[in-house]
Amino acid sequence: MEYTEKKLCSTEEIESANVKPYLSIKEACLLLGAGDSTIRKLIKQGSIRTSYSSGKDLIRRQDFENLFTETFKFE
Repeated sequence: MEYTEKKLCSTEEIESANVKPYLSIKEACLLLGAGDSTIRKLIKQGSIRTSYSSGKDLIRRQDFENLFTETFKFE
């Protein structure tokens, strides 16, 4: 069985993703600390909406953040 080493992201990559109004799936993965399949599953379930631009799916940052504020809303 072959194991591959997962490349850790740099602080610059995270900081760059933190200020963008739209995120690529890769950037959403970095911020969430999840894999590509997890983000794509959330998109397929309708939990995250995307727009298609410049040949890739983009996630509006506000929608991405709302996913967590709505999910973990305390009363």
